[in-house]
Amino acid sequence: MKKILVLLVAICAATTLNAQKNIKLGGSMGYSHYNTTTTIDNADTKSNNGAIYLSVFSEIELSKNLNLLPQLQYTTKIEEISIPVQLEFKTKFLNFLIGPKVEIATNKLPEDFTNLTFSAIGGLSYNYDKNLKFICNYSTSVIIC
Repeated sequence: MKKILVLLVAICAATTLNAQKNIKLGGSMGYSHYNTTTTIDNADTKSNNGAIYLSVFSEIELSKNLNLLPQLQYTTKIEEISIPVQLEFKTKFLNFLIGPKVEIATNKLPEDFTNLTFSAIGGLSYNYDKNLKFICNYSTSVIIC
C-alpha cells in the first residue's frame, strides 16, 4: 500500500509540474546490474545480481545546455526506491550526467534512517529524437546508513 501511495504522489506532483512549457515528463524501464560485498567476521562475500526497474522522471530545462533530471525509480527484485537527481550537460552528440542518488529499502521500516544509501551517480545520455532518449548510468554507494 505504501508503494502505491508513493507512486500516486509522484504522479500527481509530476502532473502539476507539466504546466511549465520547459518541463518534460516521462517513464522508463530498464535493467540494473549491481555487485555487492558483505563483510561478516572479516570474511567477504561477493555477489552479482540484476533486477528490472520502473521509473517516472521529469526533464527540467535550466538553460540551453543544462537540464535537471529528477527521477523516482522502483527496483523490483531488491524492493528499493531510488531517487536520483542529475544535472545533464548537453553537447551536440552525447550529454553528460552527474548527481546524487538516495536509495530506500522498502522491505525495512524507516524508523531511524538505517535503510538509506547515499550514492554518487554519473552517466551519458543520447537524444535519439524529440521523444526518445537513451541513458546509461553508473553509481557507487558513498554512505550506507
